[in-house]
Amino acid sequence: MPGRSESVPFEDIVRLTDVIQFVPPVECMHVYAVVNRVRDICINQDSVHEIVKWETLRDELSVDFESLTAVVNSPRKVRHSLRCAYQAWEKGLAGEVNWYDLFILNALRLSASSVWYFLVQWRRKLLDGDNNGLGAIWDKIIDQHNLDEIEVPLINTIRFIFPGFLGGEDKRNTVQRICEDRYWYRALNELVPNQEVRDQQVLKDLQQFFFESNENPLHEGLKQYGEEYKKVLVMWMEKFAEYAKEKEIDQVDQKLDQLKKIIA
Repeated sequence: MPGRSESVPFEDIVRLTDVIQFVPPVECMHVYAVVNRVRDICINQDSVHEIVKWETLRDELSVDFESLTAVVNSPRKVRHSLRCAYQAWEKGLAGEVNWYDLFILNALRLSASSVWYFLVQWRRKLLDGDNNGLGAIWDKIIDQHNLDEIEVPLINTIRFIFPGFLGGEDKRNTVQRICEDRYWYRALNELVPNQEVRDQQVLKDLQQFFFESNENPLHEGLKQYGEEYKKVLVMWMEKFAEYAKEKEIDQVDQKLDQLKKIIA
């Protein structure tokens, strides 16, 4: 430091500064507990269909909380990431995107902005599972931003939302994932465009069909929204059949066959 005498102790320099905080690193179990506490608040809202909770809880086992903790390595980062995910959920994404994906995207944006920008810039390759050329770009980002110590945790965390990143494998069997265009743009923009079919509406229609044998809402949705509504139905129908069986609804397989004929 120019003008500083080498004999001046570091402790004296610290006393001259406005604010000095030495924050201990956050522990994995704390991250696990607080993340899932906020998750439960979000997915247990009345406006969110129960099947979303069912699917989200399945994903918990796939989250690498040790890697995530290395990325959001302070209480402030954890708190800020959760606040942003919660606000986006409340603003219009409740039940419209995978909750863990939404949180992790915000965690990367706030804790490793250069990595978040990499995801945004190269999203098309990531969405298509195309890793050609990404390795060299990734190495450059790691070097430029001194991220060597958390490179492996970063890769593991990214693979949760983009499973094929740098040779990863998809081990998740859930829906509303942001590795798909529809949900990527929802999570990134923190809204569901007005012209899009909302998942919660389709789930309400499936509820009436499987639980009350009322197929009228399905016909109305197909008539009003066409192919987009059909795509959301196809995405959810097998999951909903599983859910209906868990609820001990009668003739689920027959209703699923009937549903397939309706959308054929």
